[in-house]
Amino acid sequence: MQYKQDDDFNPEICILKVDPIYSKKYIYSIINKYNIGNINNISIYPYHKNYNKVVISFHHWFDISLKTLINNNKNFKIIHDIYQGWFWKCIKNIQ
Repeated sequence: MQYKQDDDFNPEICILKVDPIYSKKYIYSIINKYNIGNINNISIYPYHKNYNKVVISFHHWFDISLKTLINNNKNFKIIHDIYQGWFWKCIKNIQ
C-alpha cells in the first residue's frame, strides 16, 4: 500500500505532452539525471491523440527550489534531448 503525503509537502510532477515512444525507463533516466528527488513512481496515461500524460511521485525531493516552484503553481522545463532541443514542461499534478 502506498502512503500519499500531503500534496504541498511532497508534490507530484505532471508532464502533459510526452510522446508515446518514450518508456518509463527512459523517463526515469532523464528525471533521475536532474537529481530532483528520489523517484517513487512513474505513471503513464493516454492523453490527447498523440501524447501521454506522465505523473511522477517522489519519496523525497532533493531540489527544494524546484519543489517550491511547483508548490507555487509555477512550472519548469526538463530538456530530454539536448541535440534536438526537446523539453518537457513540468507542472504540479492536480487530482
